[in-house]
Amino acid sequence: MAITSEYGSLKYFTECFSDVMSDLPPAKQEIDPFDQALIMMQAFEDAIESWLEYHKEAVTSFEYLRDEFLAQRSEQQWLDGEEEASKLPDIPKFPSLLN
Repeated sequence: MAITSEYGSLKYFTECFSDVMSDLPPAKQEIDPFDQALIMMQAFEDAIESWLEYHKEAVTSFEYLRDEFLAQRSEQQWLDGEEEASKLPDIPKFPSLLN
């Protein structure tokens, strides 16, 4: 079945679910329709869990990437600061009445 409605619309998802529901067997077949419906509902739950796990792993990967990027940037800024400081002239001793 070709889905022709605008992506994300109610009609779009109705067509998606209608396509899935078409896989339920007719009542006259040997497969018990109730059992098949339970299998489909479990499959839907499993798909949700799978997507959640995928996104949790993606978040972990992006957090690691961010932390590494920030650490390297911070280290580079520190090195740049050290290099710049080494180019500055020495600060002359400040005259004091105590010496």
